[in-house]
Amino acid sequence: MTKKAHAKFLVACGCAIATSTMVSEILMEDLVRQLKYKVNFNHCKTSELLAQVDFLRPDVVITTAPIDKEMIKKWQADGIYYFKGTPFLTGIGVEPIMEEIIKLLDDWGLKS
Repeated sequence: MTKKAHAKFLVACGCAIATSTMVSEILMEDLVRQLKYKVNFNHCKTSELLAQVDFLRPDVVITTAPIDKEMIKKWQADGIYYFKGTPFLTGIGVEPIMEEIIKLLDDWGLKS
């Protein structure tokens, strides 16, 4: 995989205020502060996802609300990784997602 200067994560929820911020803070603590990966976070409403993905070209999209499966397929075809954000809020099922994210960041050479 191609080396990057940093990974761009786009985290979305219904209002782009509460749960997307919580997920970003959890990931910021785990990935950036503790594990020292180079990651930038952006937030948006799920209704803004299509425009924001086109504008920001994130490496990873995480949502706490359901979204159209066709959007996910398109992103995957474009090399954008998608993860459900609800496990970060509930604490259930976080480990496999974090393992996959960490593997991506390692593959991209983003450890400080």
